[in-house]
Amino acid sequence: MQSFWVFNSVLSLLVGLVVATDAAGSPFASKLGAHEAQEYGRSHPVVEAAPGGAIFAETEQFQIEAGDWQALRWGDNYYCATMANTFLSRKAFLGTPEQCAHSVASAKMRIETTGRYLVLVRYEAVYRFETQFRVRIYQGGKTVFDRLYGARRNVKIWAFGKKLQAEVAWPWGAVENLVWEGHDAIAQLSAGEATITLIAQRQPDPAARRNVDLVMLTTDVEDVRWRIANERYLPLDGLLTQSGDLYLKLHNHLDGAAMTLQIPRGQEHSPYWVHHRTAQPKSLSAQPGQTTEWIEVGSLLDTLNDGQWTLEASPLDGSTDNLHYTLEFGVPGADGKVESIEKLMPKSTSWLLDYYSFTSEKPTVTYFADTRYVRRVGLPEHTVKTILDQLDQQQPHGRMPQQTVIFARVPTQIAARLGTTFGVKGLREVAVPNGYLDVRSLNDGQLEDRLRGLREAGLAANMATISLGDEIGLADPPVDANEGFREWLREQHLTPAEVDPSAGNDWKKIHYDGDAALAQTEPRRFYWCQLYRQDYGIESQKRRSDLVRRYLPHAGVGANYSPHHGRHYYLGDVHKWITLFRRDGMTAP
Repeated sequence: MQSFWVFNSVLSLLVGLVVATDAAGSPFASKLGAHEAQEYGRSHPVVEAAPGGAIFAETEQFQIEAGDWQALRWGDNYYCATMANTFLSRKAFLGTPEQCAHSVASAKMRIETTGRYLVLVRYEAVYRFETQFRVRIYQGGKTVFDRLYGARRNVKIWAFGKKLQAEVAWPWGAVENLVWEGHDAIAQLSAGEATITLIAQRQPDPAARRNVDLVMLTTDVEDVRWRIANERYLPLDGLLTQSGDLYLKLHNHLDGAAMTLQIPRGQEHSPYWVHHRTAQPKSLSAQPGQTTEWIEVGSLLDTLNDGQWTLEASPLDGSTDNLHYTLEFGVPGADGKVESIEKLMPKSTSWLLDYYSFTSEKPTVTYFADTRYVRRVGLPEHTVKTILDQLDQQQPHGRMPQQTVIFARVPTQIAARLGTTFGVKGLREVAVPNGYLDVRSLNDGQLEDRLRGLREAGLAANMATISLGDEIGLADPPVDANEGFREWLREQHLTPAEVDPSAGNDWKKIHYDGDAALAQTEPRRFYWCQLYRQDYGIESQKRRSDLVRRYLPHAGVGANYSPHHGRHYYLGDVHKWITLFRRDGMTAP
């Protein structure tokens, strides 16, 4: 049987690969970005407050005074992936070995307003290991704050709704342990300059590396409390933006229409749509031949991952004239003046046009989480070309796949390069999107209508994969499933008493109950109810698979079952992972 790789959105996959690429285009290369961060710290020796007065001190910019602190790039840390809680701000951090001599790194910061500041640190807390370091703040020749962070016993701010706890063991494994600490750590600071210092030294065993991402100081205690209480996925991470790092101006050409440019927040991949942001979209307007002033736009962008950013341009007053303009991007120099880094002119055609909307009306650019270090933005095709060039440099090992088919909703150029890189034998394009159809939203009647339509249109032979859904479960019997339950029990050659001893020979006393609590009170009936529940779900899914096979004889039927669904995070339930396939509930390998 053929096995299929279905890339529902290969360009999204490629954008995801960007996050593992440094400024030189080399995956997980640590030295270049770390060097740039240190250079940035030297050229910008004082960390200025963000709008609102908060301080966001990126530790990779701290100047190393003694010992083993080292500025490193994302990828040299413990938790690095393209999902959930595995991202570092501006893709860099400051780290020391598990055990080290007295190590010191520091940075100056400018406090705008006298007050009581929370001192919050974002770092990796390795499960059941110590990751201890100290934070000291000096001001006016005195130590005004001194606290130990990273100890196992310390209360931390955890992701995924765990809020304030000392230590958390995730059911899926000891991973994704980026935390914040300092919800109760107060420093009384005066307006003016202060120095913040990170200190690491020998620590109790078992010991892990001290990987420190950033230090945040804020007087807005209520906002921090609100975020801890209400941001169930990644509390506080929504505060991390590239505020002050990127600027934009609009050049409207003489032959272009009077226009306005809407500037929304960038698409986030750290992971997706979970952060609470307060920055509002911005806009620019220009008459023909006019150039606007620089406006700050970094506050609309994430610091935790790269992403794409689709702006929207439109003629003023309903004009039908052509849009003709250039976008200019800039970053602040060491003197605070904005320095131009890129000029991009949207165009009406692109080799990515059939996937990405990159027209004059909706220009899309790619942004980088570490703009202040790499000092660039780009176009989607530039980013994809860089990644495809990297793929071309890979040297595949072993026997190439013989029956793997990739269906990609991307231009032919990308599809061909992917096929060449992975040694795919059966790369082809079909009339329906990707030769792939997701039918999760269709009931059985609607599904049959859709399948019949594909066959009548002559597309049945081209269909390769039918998806029943993403992270789905099996259907449960209805609440009033008593008759169906009894009939199923009879088919198992059971008597009422074998299901419930109190029922005697009376089938009317046998009732279906899917409540897990039944296991404690009536374990025998619970056992048979659960077997019926599993059988019902398998048959419901098999009914849909049989429909697909009737109309699309060459298509495999599958679903993206998440390993999170079930009683065990690594061992899938037998009825879903084995029995279902043996009974043709799904057919894709």
